[in-house]
Amino acid sequence: MGKLFCLACREELSTKKSILKMHTKSAKHAKGKEVLNSKQKRELTIVEALQRHDKVKRPIGDTLPASTRVFRVQVVSAFLKAGIPLYKIDKLRGILESGGYSLSHSTHLRQLIPFILNEEMDILRQQLSGKCISIIFDGTTHVAEAFVVVVRYVDSEWVISQKVVQLLLLSKSLCGEEVARLLADVLSTKVGGPTKNIVAAMRDRASVNSVAMEQYMYCTTECSKSVACHIHWIMLVKR
Repeated sequence: MGKLFCLACREELSTKKSILKMHTKSAKHAKGKEVLNSKQKRELTIVEALQRHDKVKRPIGDTLPASTRVFRVQVVSAFLKAGIPLYKIDKLRGILESGGYSLSHSTHLRQLIPFILNEEMDILRQQLSGKCISIIFDGTTHVAEAFVVVVRYVDSEWVISQKVVQLLLLSKSLCGEEVARLLADVLSTKVGGPTKNIVAAMRDRASVNSVAMEQYMYCTTECSKSVACHIHWIMLVKR
């Protein structure tokens, strides 16, 4: 006798009526349907985003089937999130293509990175919409300047979350006014939303950061708290 295949649970099923009834009523099947629906919604979102992207610029591979393009975006996203260099896709291409979708060389797949970044920032802006957030920023002066901006917020599940919204590698350190301008640009273009939603800013006690916060708070007048690093404060007390 033939068999049926459940897409939600990713397993073969008998055609026996009683078994099918038991399967469709199981908690495993219900959970599988939720995951499948979420996956389909996410893929549809990627398709719509690719269509918008194609109107702005004509990327390589824009004539490929939508399913193939979605697969490539998902593969590159997975490698980026796992911190795996994209050139290793070429070594794993055989197994990755076993599902029936094709990839291209990693040099071509790298062109998807700006698109994926824009989509991630759009998702973050949606998550931050209407929420009160705090910002954390700092830079280093060792060898080269690495400047980072992080947002911290409470998500819809009441879990404290934080995301890196900007990481810059600079040839020289920034002055206070430059840091203030960079913060304003990052928060307006990367985060979006009204400045009144920014309830606090946290930084260390370096004079550059203090000047930056004075400048930023003078311009926006809506960031209610400027919080200096307590660890640095304790170190100063010890001295």
